[in-house]
Amino acid sequence: MHDVFISYSHKDEKIREAVCKKLESEGISCWYAPRDIQPGEEWADAISAALRQCKVLLLIFTDASNNSNQVLREVGLAVDFKKSIIPFKCDDAIPTGSMQYYLSTLHWLTAPGDPESVLDELADLTRKALTEDRNFDPKAASGQTKAVSKKFVLSIVLPLLLLNIGIFIFLYSRDYFRHDIVPDEKPIAVELRELIDQGVVMASGGDIHSVQLESFQRWVVVNNKLYYFSPDLESPDADDYLYALLDDNTIRLTGYNGIGKTEITIPEMIEGLPVTSIGADCFLDNTEIRKVIISDTIDFIGANAFSGCTNLHEVVFPETLLAIDDEAFSESGLTEVLLKDALEEIGEGVFGGCSKLETVNLPEKISLIPYGTFLETPNLKTVTIEALKPLIDIDAFDAESSVTLIGVPGSYTEKYAKQKGFNFQPLEAEVTE
Repeated sequence: MHDVFISYSHKDEKIREAVCKKLESEGISCWYAPRDIQPGEEWADAISAALRQCKVLLLIFTDASNNSNQVLREVGLAVDFKKSIIPFKCDDAIPTGSMQYYLSTLHWLTAPGDPESVLDELADLTRKALTEDRNFDPKAASGQTKAVSKKFVLSIVLPLLLLNIGIFIFLYSRDYFRHDIVPDEKPIAVELRELIDQGVVMASGGDIHSVQLESFQRWVVVNNKLYYFSPDLESPDADDYLYALLDDNTIRLTGYNGIGKTEITIPEMIEGLPVTSIGADCFLDNTEIRKVIISDTIDFIGANAFSGCTNLHEVVFPETLLAIDDEAFSESGLTEVLLKDALEEIGEGVFGGCSKLETVNLPEKISLIPYGTFLETPNLKTVTIEALKPLIDIDAFDAESSVTLIGVPGSYTEKYAKQKGFNFQPLEAEVTE
C-alpha cells in the first residue's frame, strides 16, 4: 500500500525525482509508473490498480504534463476514484481542455522555475491531505502498543532474541558474513564488455562506451543495439500509446489514443526501452489513420491489431518483422502489401475482407498460407509466393477469385493455381532438388 501516486510527464523526470526523494524521506510512500510497474504487468491495469490503492494523487503540472494523454488519463481516473488531488505547478503553463475542467476548483501549490524551493511546503500539504484521508488516531495506536504485556516479552520475545544472537555468532565464526572488499578495477561493467565483444556498438543513449550498464535495472539488446531504461529517451508521440513492459524488458503497445493523425510512425523507444511488438486490437477500428510506418524494432504484430482500419491504405513493414497474427489487417483499406524477407508466419484471415487490396508479396520464409488469408478480397490481382514448397489452405482464397499467383515453376503454388482455376505466372527461379 502506498500513500501518494505521482502523476507526471517523463520530460519532468528531474522534478519527479526531487519530489519523490523529499516525500519518502518524510515517511510518505510514493508510487510512480517506471519504478513500480513490474515486468509482465499490463501498464494500464497497473496504473488503475495503483490509483485505486493510493490516498492522494500528486500532479507535477507543467506544459509537458498538460499535453500528455497519459497524465490526463491518470487525473481523470483519480477524479473517478474520488481521490484527493494536489496540483504542483512547476512552470507557467495554463491547464487547457479536460485538464482545466478537472483542476479548476483545486488549491494549487505554485513554484514556477524553482520547484525545489517549496518541497518542504509540498511535504506538509501532502501530509495534511493524508491525515485528513486516514482519520488517524495516534492515541489509539499508542494504546495498542501498551496492551503488549511484559510477561509476553519475557516469556517469548527475549528467548527468541537470545537464540538469534547465538546463531549469528556461530555463523560469523564460520565466515558466513565476512567478505573481502575487492576494488572494481574495470572501468566498464563486465556485461557491457561482453556486449562490445559480441559486436554491439550502439546504445539508445549514444556512445556505448559511455553507458555504465551496472547502474540500470532494465536493459536489453535488440538488433545489435543496447537499449536501457531511461525516462528521458523515447520516440516522438510516445504519449499517444498505452503499453506494457514485458518480461524480456521490451515494450508491447496495447492501445492508441492519438487524435487527428492520418500518418503515424510506430515508436522505436518508450522509457528508453525498445518497442518490439504491436499488441492485439491496438488500432482496432481506427478510421483516421491512412499510413503507418512500423519501426525497425518491431518483430510481431498481434491479432486484429489494425482490423477495421478502413482508411489505412499503406503500411511500411520493417526488415525485422517475424510474425503477423490472425486477422491483423482484416477489413482494412490496404491496396498493396510488400512484406520483407525476414517474415516467417502469417495468421488466419490476416488480409481477409480487404476489399481494396490488389497486390501482395509473400517472402520465401512464409511456408504456410492459412485459412482465410485472402477471403473476401474481390479486387485482388496478384499474389507473389516465393516459397519453394508452400502449404496453401484450400480456402485461403475466394473460390471465384481472378487472382494471378506468381511462384516458382513446378512448385505447389503452380499446382494450386491449376487446381483452383487461377492464372499462374512463373518467377525466374527454378525448383532445385
